[in-house]
Amino acid sequence: MVSLFNNTANSTKRVDGPLLSSHTTVFTPLVCLLAAVVLLSSITPAIKYVFQHSDLHPIALGGLRVLIGFFVLFFSTLIWDREGRRDVVGSNTAPLTLLGLLGVASYAVAAWGLLYTSVTHYILIYSLMPSFTVIFSWLLRIEERRAFKVVGIVISLAGCVIAIGGDSHELGMGSPVGDALVLMFTMMMAGYIVLGSGVAARVKALPANTLMFGSSSLLLSLIMVVFGVMGWGAPMREPLSPLNIVLVVYVGAATSAVFLLRYLSLRSLSPITVGVYHNLVPVLTIAIACVCFGETLEGSTIVGGLSIIVGAELVRRGDSLGRLLSGDWQIARDLFTSSTGYRTN
Repeated sequence: MVSLFNNTANSTKRVDGPLLSSHTTVFTPLVCLLAAVVLLSSITPAIKYVFQHSDLHPIALGGLRVLIGFFVLFFSTLIWDREGRRDVVGSNTAPLTLLGLLGVASYAVAAWGLLYTSVTHYILIYSLMPSFTVIFSWLLRIEERRAFKVVGIVISLAGCVIAIGGDSHELGMGSPVGDALVLMFTMMMAGYIVLGSGVAARVKALPANTLMFGSSSLLLSLIMVVFGVMGWGAPMREPLSPLNIVLVVYVGAATSAVFLLRYLSLRSLSPITVGVYHNLVPVLTIAIACVCFGETLEGSTIVGGLSIIVGAELVRRGDSLGRLLSGDWQIARDLFTSSTGYRTN
């Protein structure tokens, strides 16, 4: 998931001193970024395991995930950015709450989709998020339409169709439903990113995400209570095993840890660099799914997955490629350098 963490400075301050000095080497942010990639790759398989070995309701799991993440972010805010709490009080409270309902509460939709589809399908569809982010930016006229980005979106969508359409993984009639729910979740997250870009310029990241996680947790808890009262489904009929409890806690803690680690890496690395390393997420996730769940890795999955990654890179680098072809060599070089280099501003 993409956070609202600000990335305009080389160090982040805390009440009793700097968390990171301005002389932090490139090794530290890369380690943080790789740790975020590993955690993000393990969250989906962990959720799938819980569903396979318990009857935990997907909304309940989504609510627990957000609640645990809220507590981690809340205490992180108290430690690192206590003064930033003032930013979320007042005129920013309502926009952040609504934004959280779109982005953070959508974890329940993601969990429901994963209940009915495979880990491989889930991560391939979720990898389309850069494409949907650009499409929504075009619709809201936030970004110019460029040919390379259009080509990248087409390649990504075609790759997803190839990978999922050629997958012989048997999941019964629920698979299309699960894929549709994951697609809805991906679009909700893309909308969250686009609409949240304006809020990110006004509000510090830690308190903003804490408020969004907290409000979303309340909403999901209320929905689960309503479901129970109406007889539409209890959170669970049998107690969770110790291993499942550990995994649920891990999913919530890892979700918030991804926010924090990505925050630290964005302090020194460009957003495009972070995006490039995030291409490892589907690779690692599919590898875990093959080992732990016996999901098959077929030729169509490999071809489709590579197409999605290539398309995502075209989407990310569309501006620089367009500048290059139009003759703006200096700007193109700067854009390409920022995608692989270390920030010095």
